Amino acid sequence: MVLNLQAASLTAGAKLPGIEGARGIAASLVVFYHAARHLKADTGIAPLNGVAQFGHAGVDFFFVLSGFIIYFVHNKDIGKSAGLGRYLERRFTRIFPLYWFVLMLMLCLTTLSVHRSMPSVSFILQSMTLLPHVGEPILGVAWTLQHEIIFYLLFSIAIINTQAGIFIFFIWLILILIKAFDNSFLEWTNELRFFSHL
Repeated sequence: MVLNLQAASLTAGAKLPGIEGARGIAASLVVFYHAARHLKADTGIAPLNGVAQFGHAGVDFFFVLSGFIIYFVHNKDIGKSAGLGRYLERRFTRIFPLYWFVLMLMLCLTTLSVHRSMPSVSFILQSMTLLPHVGEPILGVAWTLQHEIIFYLLFSIAIINTQAGIFIFFIWLILILIKAFDNSFLEWTNELRFFSHL
């Protein structure tokens, strides 16, 4: 299975139709979930509320797909530090330009709003990095991108050194298992609470 994935990822423009379809389903679930939430908040009406709540699972599904796709695309770079620059460039250009555009658009609209105040410069810069911090970023839904960035950085360790990457992901797995049995784990401070959701 792993050999097949490696061979496929080396093929220029290789696509996985099943994965593409799954991403479409996950996106639809998330859109349905948020649409139902906004409809309920604005009108008090919650059609198919139980079904809509299941849409939140689309976020978890996205994270799983993202992890698989990163391995599919970059497994040949693992243990080859020379590939780190290419990896970081591809990850950066895939997320930050569009994210910064939407963030700036949101800030521009905020200046026109009488209900929202402009965030501080330090908070804007903090949100632009997508690094973890206490509370949500300015663009609320970007919390998922914060988790993506953490995964990208951890995967970059595997690119630099295979053994170090395996060790890091093993520790991460242990922390997930502990969290599954102890819900208060990693919630001692606000700073650590972010990592309790990884």
